[in-house]
Parts: sequence; structure tokens; C-alpha cells
Amino acid sequence: MVKLSIVERRSSVDAVVDQLRQGVIHGHMQPGERITEMELSAALGIGRSTVRTALLELEKDELVVRKPYSAWAVADISPIKIWEIYTLRGALEELAIKLATESLTEEGRAKLAEAFDLLDKVQRKGLTEQRTDADLNFHRTIVQLSNHKKLIKTYESLLLQVEWVYRWSERQRPTSIHLSDWHRPIYDGILSGDPAAAVAANLNNYAVTLELDKQQATVAEETGL
Repeated sequence: MVKLSIVERRSSVDAVVDQLRQGVIHGHMQPGERITEMELSAALGIGRSTVRTALLELEKDELVVRKPYSAWAVADISPIKIWEIYTLRGALEELAIKLATESLTEEGRAKLAEAFDLLDKVQRKGLTEQRTDADLNFHRTIVQLSNHKKLIKTYESLLLQVEWVYRWSERQRPTSIHLSDWHRPIYDGILSGDPAAAVAANLNNYAVTLELDKQQATVAEETGL
């Protein structure tokens, strides 16, 4: 069970949601782990009704699932879930890359360079804990540079699931990719005005990661780990 702290009553539901959400995303609560309202209520020092309300919010996020007898469990990370998240994200980013490249301003170039420089810094300095944040920031920057409001909104709604799977993947294969080398073809393609090259590099990255993560998820399903 994830280590929890007593929650201030004035914002108890929001605070519980945040604690549990971060616990799941950061792997302190493992996929498939059983949790109960009674245990959480005791650990957090609040009533079960507040805990239940918070868990219902996490259910909407698809991070937990309900079980019989007032029990809950952290959602599994299955091969099909990984496939759905990666393919949807890839499709959204393909459009974002095309739009961002077509309308890239000097300010946009500077923002993209800043995001890539962060990737490079994290890689060079071995800042392991910042790898996922830097990776997600780079892709999110591209989507924001598309200036497509509905695309950005749809992408933002997916980010929680993306971060969850990303952090899970990083725990399975720590530092398995060289961040700046992995993303440079995408970066160079956008800056040089070649969206086709950037899209191809992005989709290739997803294809490689998708297969590796699906294999890992299949092993986890078969072994119960």
C-alpha cells in the first residue's frame, strides 16, 4: 500500500484524489493491487464517504476499477490498453506535427528548442527522475504549437493515461532510450519544415515502444507480476 498522509478536511476530496492519483501514476500502487475504502479511510484519517467519492473520480480517470464488497483495485495495464493509448496519441500527434510545422513562428521555434534542450540536459546529466516529465513536455509542446484548440483539449484529456503508462514503461526498462537521440529526428523535421520526416520518426518511435510495452504487459499478465 502506498504511504499516505493525513488530509486536511477543508479540501479532503481533492487532496485524496491527488494523493491516490499520484500513487497510481508513480507506481506506489501497482496495477491490479487491491484497495479498500476502510483501509484508505484509516490511513488518511477521513470518512469512507470522502474516500469513495475520491475513488469514483479515479474510476473516471480509468485508474481504478470497482470490485465486489466495497473493494477496489488499481486498473491493469494490459496490451490492449497500451495499444489504444499509443495509437490514439500517435494519431493526435501526427496532426499536431503537421500543423505545428506549417505555422511555426520564431517564438514557436524557441519554445520547441527549449523543450528539446531540456530532454538533452536530462539525458546528459542522468536525471533519471525527470526523464518522463521531459519526454512528455516535448510532445506536449508540439501539440500546443499546433494552435488547434480542440486537438489540444483532446490531447490533454489523454495525458493522465499517457503519463501512467510512460512511468510504468520506464520502470520496466529504465533509461532504455537515449532521450535526445530518440527525439532529434522529430525536432529536426519540424524545424526544417519537413513534417513528413518528423511524423515518420514519431510513428517509428511509437511502433518500437508499443511492441516492447505490449510484450512486457503480456508477461505481467501471464506471471501475475
